[in-house]
Amino acid sequence: MSDIEDKDKKTKSIVLVKSNTLINARLSQKYTLNEQKLILWILSNVTEKHAVQNEELELDVIDFANLINSPRENIYREAKTIATKLLSKTLLLEDEDEKGFVACNWFSGMRYRSGRFYIRVYDGLIPHLINLKKCFTSYKLSYALTLQSSYAIRLYELLSQYIKIKNRTFDIDVLRQNLGILNGELKQFGHFKERVLDISEREINAKTDIRIAWEAIRKGRKVTHIKFLIESTEIQNHSPNQEKDITHFVSEDVSKRLLALGITENKVKELLHHYSAEYLIEKLTYVQAKISSGKIPKSPAGFFIKSVEEDYKPLTEKEKIDTHKIIKKVKNNKNSEKLKLEQELESAKQGLESVPAKYSEQLKEDFEKQVKLLSEKLKNLEEVEN
Repeated sequence: MSDIEDKDKKTKSIVLVKSNTLINARLSQKYTLNEQKLILWILSNVTEKHAVQNEELELDVIDFANLINSPRENIYREAKTIATKLLSKTLLLEDEDEKGFVACNWFSGMRYRSGRFYIRVYDGLIPHLINLKKCFTSYKLSYALTLQSSYAIRLYELLSQYIKIKNRTFDIDVLRQNLGILNGELKQFGHFKERVLDISEREINAKTDIRIAWEAIRKGRKVTHIKFLIESTEIQNHSPNQEKDITHFVSEDVSKRLLALGITENKVKELLHHYSAEYLIEKLTYVQAKISSGKIPKSPAGFFIKSVEEDYKPLTEKEKIDTHKIIKKVKNNKNSEKLKLEQELESAKQGLESVPAKYSEQLKEDFEKQVKLLSEKLKNLEEVEN
């Protein structure tokens, strides 16, 4: 594998993580496509080491040329132009508690020497990039880098934040600030639609892992808000925590059924320790089939334990299907209901804390209703389980 292919493969695997506060930053002016790509590439390379030791990030001139698709002979001039312009552009981060803000630059300095660039990320941004435990958004860097519109890159970030909620509504003035559009630019909605919304929609739908659609919300004749619908195109795999949660739920279900059969609590714990939940369900199905057919053992509990320890006869096809249905039903009940509700509730809470919700009473009210409704559903589900 060549160095270029190896680097391309690594880029495709990089996941960029930003705090939602940073995602929702308001920009002082528009960034060019190459400026956006350079920022994302640099931020994706920030590690805890750079934060603790306040180290500079190094970028090879060839990597930089490939990133911005520029001939190497022009790269010094290109880099000098980008560095000068980037250091003159600021971003505004609103504190979530509304007690203040941070106005800063992405970088505190950029320099070039002997074929390498050295960049130092502004230290106030580090907490928004590493060791994030909550209220953050992550996406694959490769998707953002394939986009050919700087507006599309910003919208991709902003909409990825709401992928679990599946929609996001912006006050149009706030959205313009998120995109770095100055007051005198793209004033006519038709121009904003053509240059920002339509191009971004085509780009994002064709080149990333989400699909979007938008609609204008008007007050009278004036467009005041833009609502986006968002769908993921990727299959959502369970996280390790979700898999652990599902396994625990299946074990709890088996435990309840064994206790109902007359098996002692200590024996149930022993069985779950030595055998998989799926194997125990298989034997439960076998014993219950015996009971249903009128062949009731004198001691169902003892018969079950013996069937487990001696691995009684294989199940019939019907019994195997029944076993599969039980396992599938238990897992689906947990994953499709409780986990889904928990994820949606967390997303709704993040939406309520977001910057747009602070500037739109309607949006804030919508999120509050979602949080209340999802909390009640989750509480009811947990009561049923108990």
